[in-house]
This record gives sequence, C-alpha cells and structure tokens, in this order.
Amino acid sequence: MSLVNAINQWSCVLACIVSICNDKGIQVTQESIINNYKKDFPHWNTQPGLLNDQDTLKLVGRLNLASPNKSKIEEMASEDYFRKQLSENDTVGILIGTHKFYGPSEKIIDCRHCLRLLKIVDDNFYLMNPSILPIKEEEYKWEDIKSFDATAIVLKS
Repeated sequence: MSLVNAINQWSCVLACIVSICNDKGIQVTQESIINNYKKDFPHWNTQPGLLNDQDTLKLVGRLNLASPNKSKIEEMASEDYFRKQLSENDTVGILIGTHKFYGPSEKIIDCRHCLRLLKIVDDNFYLMNPSILPIKEEEYKWEDIKSFDATAIVLKS
C-alpha cells in the first residue's frame, strides 16, 4: 500500500486519493492534481487541495479512479459495513472524513481531517494518516474510529 503525506494543511483528502491512485497504477502527485484541476476548484488558489465530500467524488471521477455515481457518502456506519465494503471487488478505496480527531491525551487536534482505511485485520483497523510524519499505518480499534464522529466515502468502480 502506498502511503502519502499531505503537502499542506488542506490536502489530507488529496493525499488519500493519491495513495489510492498509486495503488491502482495511476501515476499522479498532489501538485499535478492541483495544477491540472485548480480551474475546477477555485478555492484552491488560497487553500490548495481542500476538498469536501462532493468535491472528492467529482475529482475521483475526473481522475478515472472511481465512479461518482456508484460511490457512496455514508454517515459512520457499523464495523460490519466497513468489513463488507472493503471486501467487495468494486470498492476502490475508503476514505474516513473525521469531524473530531483525537490526539494523545484525548485532546481534539483537528475538527476536519481525512484518513484512508487500508485494511482490517481481526479487530484492528489500519489507517493512513497523511498528516503524521513519518507516515505509517496507524492501528485503531472500532471504538476509536466511532469516536471520530466521521463520514465515510466509499469509492466504487
């Protein structure tokens, strides 16, 4: 699995998308996406890479990574839902958009952030956090993920 760091404070979603692109053989960078698509996202002039859920679906469609019409935006679903979606052949990737992201000592460190779900092994969920250096897979339990008050974007082909 390709792990990608965000290039700025706004590009965590973009880093997750580039990570999935790399795994699917689509060679892009955050910089090239910003340069090629900034006319479609005018706010990138001041916040390069910033994407909301709907913009994310629009961009993955333009990159031919996933179908915006088949992809789903879900309020945080059950643990079984994530296991099922990750195992389906048409799932390209899963992004978790947190509304509350906790750091050490249970302190909220970010109110909007994107993580990529990499895999689930037994009771452990492995996520890519594009804002942490050095970048690595982070291990979470389902209870931790539920505490993020998150939205999932399930990218479908």
